Amino acid sequence: PPPVSRSTTLKVSTSAPTSGYIVVLRSLDTKSAGLRELKRAHASGFPSAELLFSSKYTTLRRGYWVVYVRYPTAKGATAGTARAHGHGYPSAYRRIAKP
Repeated sequence: PPPVSRSTTLKVSTSAPTSGYIVVLRSLDTKSAGLRELKRAHASGFPSAELLFSSKYTTLRRGYWVVYVRYPTAKGATAGTARAHGHGYPSAYRRIAKP
């Protein structure tokens, strides 16, 4: 039989979070590197990971493409950070989502 194709929708945030928390999995210099990392995040067990451009956020360093996961609460983001550390993202950290 022919191979099964699995299409993955990559979500690049145009209206990224304005409240709650995000866990930053990685920050990258280019959008293409961000998209590659987003695919890796999905494959690593973070299907809700998204990509945003950091310059729109006061709580993030400007000029980076950020692969992240949203969490509504600090407790959830703390647990999400620990999970990220155990799934290939040892440098993951949480931030408040604030434009």
